[in-house]
Amino acid sequence: MIRTSYYVEELNASGVVVISSDWHEERTGLQNEHTNEEVACIIDGRYMFVNVYRHMKMFGGSDYSIKKFEISKEQYEDHRQKFGVKDTPDFLEKIKRRNELKQLIADEEKLTTPKYPKCMTIMEQKSGKNGVFWGVHTFLRVRERETIIETSV
Repeated sequence: MIRTSYYVEELNASGVVVISSDWHEERTGLQNEHTNEEVACIIDGRYMFVNVYRHMKMFGGSDYSIKKFEISKEQYEDHRQKFGVKDTPDFLEKIKRRNELKQLIADEEKLTTPKYPKCMTIMEQKSGKNGVFWGVHTFLRVRERETIIETSV
């Protein structure tokens, strides 16, 4: 199931009503996932029917396909009464709190993140074949600069 916060934050939707949700995983051994959801919601004051298809690849992230078309207020109300609204005020408060905490953690991380001693660039966490490690996105340029300095001396 696609998180309700996706509709609220990414599509700027309100009154999210999940009509149907289908999920399956490929049997290829790669664990690729396919999710197809039909949602009724309000986007920019218009009642919309949204179909979201997400293909989540094991080694390549997610692909989204979104189809939207307008529906009548009566159709939306019918879906709302039948399935219920997902983004309640309590839910929206949780999203707001989560975003505040994410920002707080990001600000704190900037202060405590180590710097690469040679160029004082802020390091970032990266994933490699042996797990997570600290690295610099300009590492190759730093190495090239060091090589040039060493050879010129």
